[in-house]
Amino acid sequence: MTKRATDRLGGILASGLSVAALLLGSPALASTIRIHVDDEAARAALAVLADRTPAAKDVRAVVKSRGYEMMALQIERAEGLPAGKGAPRIADALTSAARKRAKAGLGFERAMGGTSAYQAALRDLRRDAGRLEFEAARRLGQMLPPGSDFESTLRIVVGGTATGMAFSSGTDVVLRIDDFVIPNRSPSSLDSQLDYDALAATAIHELYHVGFVAAGGVTPRLTHPDEEWLKLASMYGPEVIGEVWRGAREKRWNSALMQLRMEAWVQPTHWNTSGVDRFLHHLSRMQNEGCAVYAEAPAGEATSDERRRAEIDLWMKTIRSDFGLLAQMADAMDHGADAAQIDRIAADAFRDNGPFYRVGHRMAERIDTRSGRRALHAATTGGPLEFVERY
Repeated sequence: MTKRATDRLGGILASGLSVAALLLGSPALASTIRIHVDDEAARAALAVLADRTPAAKDVRAVVKSRGYEMMALQIERAEGLPAGKGAPRIADALTSAARKRAKAGLGFERAMGGTSAYQAALRDLRRDAGRLEFEAARRLGQMLPPGSDFESTLRIVVGGTATGMAFSSGTDVVLRIDDFVIPNRSPSSLDSQLDYDALAATAIHELYHVGFVAAGGVTPRLTHPDEEWLKLASMYGPEVIGEVWRGAREKRWNSALMQLRMEAWVQPTHWNTSGVDRFLHHLSRMQNEGCAVYAEAPAGEATSDERRRAEIDLWMKTIRSDFGLLAQMADAMDHGADAAQIDRIAADAFRDNGPFYRVGHRMAERIDTRSGRRALHAATTGGPLEFVERY
């Protein structure tokens, strides 16, 4: 039996089991993580693209699927569109692509002349789905603290403006199959049409964001804040309150005790609390994205994608200036910058998988290799200040 065949068999046998059930003996792998692959939306979209005169009901069915609902939300947020305007944009672009209009938009034109290659890639993905589900759950079980339980479905789509997406408000993840179809390979070839390694790396990255939320890796917000909390938030900022409170041993909200903690946490009088809030928000995002990149790394090591290798080489060359941008944001915060000023610095730092992805990755890698996996887990639940301090 070939190695590929044994990999497939192992994935199929393990796909229905949680990581916790497989690895009960290891305390570092005690989360129950279940992952499923669903390519129904992508197959429906390809059926529309293969029909020069698609029926309106078929287009509507695609747009109403869970994967495209999430894509519509991402488009609305990215482009500042009113709620409900993303779905019509997808429907128009998909219909235009089916009619072979050159400027269909939203990436659908990429698939117009090659639906057979896409269908072959989806076939390969269905074959390897069990392996992907198991490998992703295993890696996330290693990276996330015990008890970070979640269940997620990878929604595979065609088109869109993002390779992968996840939202903190839900557990499903969207992957754009377009980015994983191997170019210049005949769909009739016996070789896989799917770049499995690149897809697995992206899936793990996006799924980590779901796990990060499940692990408590975001600053807590009270659903019904009491009057004393509101007073403290007006003095120090809600993000600051949440970050300091998370360091407390007490599990329940206690306004009087929180007041004592805040008084002990001496705050410079020239700080702008809205700026401090945004600073901590971006630190949390840096931690989330950096750990996600670190989580995906093993899956991407085998890929033949030269672009990714070049990107990693560049990361190592620019890491000093990357940290310099973090210092610039901290200095601005320390000198009373408002939220808009902090956001402008962060926009440059996060653009195109930029400096803060690299800084977060470096911190996660160093904490893990120098202090151990438990230290990285503690930093995940401890918050961005804990993350930076441990580094």
